[in-house]
Amino acid sequence: MKIGIQTNSLDMLGYGRWGEGTYKKLKEHGYSCSDFNMADTESVIYTVSQREADAILLHEKELASDSEIEIIQVHGPWHWPAKDDTKEDRAERMDKMKKSIRAAAILGCKSWVVHPLMPYGTNDAGTKIARRT
Repeated sequence: MKIGIQTNSLDMLGYGRWGEGTYKKLKEHGYSCSDFNMADTESVIYTVSQREADAILLHEKELASDSEIEIIQVHGPWHWPAKDDTKEDRAERMDKMKKSIRAAAILGCKSWVVHPLMPYGTNDAGTKIARRT
């Protein structure tokens, strides 16, 4: 059995979401795998060039491997409140989804998690939601 945790959990404890020491800390706490969280749409992976992002991801893969931590899934982008109202918003979201899928491949990870939102925001035009009273 594999026991894992999302990398954001360590960030909340002050150890950092990624980077030096993160995976060693996971191993110290008895974890064997992690969810590499890319939900934050403003994180460095989304803001640097693809070449820089690839280098960061390859380094993360090496750090995890050195600590005997398997990156078992990548958490895809999550934007809240929903920001899918315009064509430009949706294009940005798609671009970030593609980057996170690429990240999963670079990390050697076969599972990608995404939390889909309504295609055109929470006021999806033309869709009526039946409400039970």
